[in-house]
Amino acid sequence: MGHYLIPALLLVATGYVYRSLYKAGQLRAGARQPGEVVVILGASSGIGRELALQYAQRGARLLLVARRQDRLRQLVQECTQCNPLSQVAYQVADLTSDTDLAQLSRALDTWLTDNDNDDKHTPIDTAILCAGVISVRPFVDLAYAADSLTTPTTSPTTSTATPKPSPWCLTPPTLIQARLPWVTARVRDLLNTNVTGLVAATTVVLPRLGLAPAGRLLVVSSAAGKSGTPTRGLYAASKHALHGFFDTLRMELAPTTRISVCLVCPSTVDTELRNTAVDNQSDPNRPSSSPPNISATAEPVPNRQTLEEPSARADSDSQTTGLMPTTGSHPVPGSKRGKLSPQACAARIIRAADNTVEREVYIPGYFAVVPWLQLICPAFVDRLARQKYGM
Repeated sequence: MGHYLIPALLLVATGYVYRSLYKAGQLRAGARQPGEVVVILGASSGIGRELALQYAQRGARLLLVARRQDRLRQLVQECTQCNPLSQVAYQVADLTSDTDLAQLSRALDTWLTDNDNDDKHTPIDTAILCAGVISVRPFVDLAYAADSLTTPTTSPTTSTATPKPSPWCLTPPTLIQARLPWVTARVRDLLNTNVTGLVAATTVVLPRLGLAPAGRLLVVSSAAGKSGTPTRGLYAASKHALHGFFDTLRMELAPTTRISVCLVCPSTVDTELRNTAVDNQSDPNRPSSSPPNISATAEPVPNRQTLEEPSARADSDSQTTGLMPTTGSHPVPGSKRGKLSPQACAARIIRAADNTVEREVYIPGYFAVVPWLQLICPAFVDRLARQKYGM
């Protein structure tokens, strides 16, 4: 009986994927219509940038939100070049800042207000949340600087049958106490952006999504949100949290609204995400090969364009969250080949946005078998993950 269990589960999972893809061809109201209103949070690079370009090509009305004003300006120009008929605006905002989110809410209201009728509220058809940062170190390296420790020498009288403890097991209490503030700051940085920021941003877009005939909320999570990932522990924790929140939100919205929620779980994507690693910078116990890069934010929405000045914060793009895009001197483990392209991911996300059926999207699609494999052979999944990340 056991010999047939794995093939049967794989067949069921494959059938689910194909069924979802088939139903994904059934368009929801408002999808692919001229002037479809789309808001993308985290639009300045990677998947968010490609989403903006592809939506612009089909004539959507876009509001792009991110922290880096220079990149947003450039992206608006590129979108306009793709399709001069597409209306594109941007808003500089740090999703971890309550002040910025309040300004985003006001800017969104102004952008969606009908000039001829102030009482008419234009709905948001699609909102995509794809802002985020990553972690790239095993937790023991983060917590104890284990990668900088040397293996203790073994006494000649010690039996070879006795396993030697890992060096980090011998971390003195003084070092643990000294590192705690730095470690907890890294945890807060990541969770503030990946969880608190996205949940808070949802409060801004949700009312206007509720006015649409079939509002669609998409959250770019990760395959790490469905399975533990070595060296990505904090990142995986934040993505698991997103699934818990947005799965619950879907249930709560179903009885009273037409908003549908979809979580997107891509595998490794070829983007700049690793440059945002919160745990690979400013480590007090490890030297950094280069100083941190800090960029500033400035102003908001053009094309109904200067609506409201954001709060003045020098260097806020990095300093308010502690996110300094530098790789430091720590080697980043992970996939060296077989990465997904942002273009392919964006195209698949847009396909999911055009329907109300898909609740979770795996990219590539065969990753849908991972949750099933975890149920029946978790050790096998663990082994594959360790091999992928060189552990």
